[in-house]
Amino acid sequence: ELGRYDEARTGYASLLRDGATREARLEALRGLGERALAAGDLNAAEGRYRELTSAGGSGSPEGVEWPRALSRAGRKSEAARAYVALAERLRGDARVTGPLLREAARAALDAGDHEEAIRLVGRAMGAASEGERAELYDLSIEAHRKAGRLNELADQLAKEAAARPQLTLRAAMLWDELGRETEALEGYRMVLRRTPRDIDTRARLARLLARSGRLDELLREY
Repeated sequence: ELGRYDEARTGYASLLRDGATREARLEALRGLGERALAAGDLNAAEGRYRELTSAGGSGSPEGVEWPRALSRAGRKSEAARAYVALAERLRGDARVTGPLLREAARAALDAGDHEEAIRLVGRAMGAASEGERAELYDLSIEAHRKAGRLNELADQLAKEAAARPQLTLRAAMLWDELGRETEALEGYRMVLRRTPRDIDTRARLARLLARSGRLDELLREY
């Protein structure tokens, strides 16, 4: 298919002639963009996706189809930059910029740029609602893990837990992963004092006690 780029381009271009339906024009623009991207012609591809946006065929928010196309094509670094550029262009609406920065962070992480992913998650946090933060924290954990900075993140989450108690469990799980048993045990117990019927957390505590040979404490807990 890649070797027939010119043929495909000619076929789609024929759909852009006067008289074509709106749906046909949108299909042609998207097809031309995809073929240009597959052929490595990023300038032509971006141009077609801009035309698609102008024609009203892009996703929501306006212009998001270009970074999504880059991501689908495996061009994660370019996708991250395109998401950031779009977020800058649409600055002022946190409902839009937050999700765009989150996707930028995910693309940077997929590209192996862990430090950039961490930076972008931090920016996204500033525009996120409380409901959106859970996914961002999980993304941050993944980025910090790959960057070898989990200790730093665990301590940061523990500090933030004073205002957001739901972070206590995430901090405890990180301490558990890092072998910081005393802190992990206290973290799990703090969660259970607040939500004693949290079966998953109780199971995590039991596994940690058993793994560390604290059988007397395990028996007292249960």
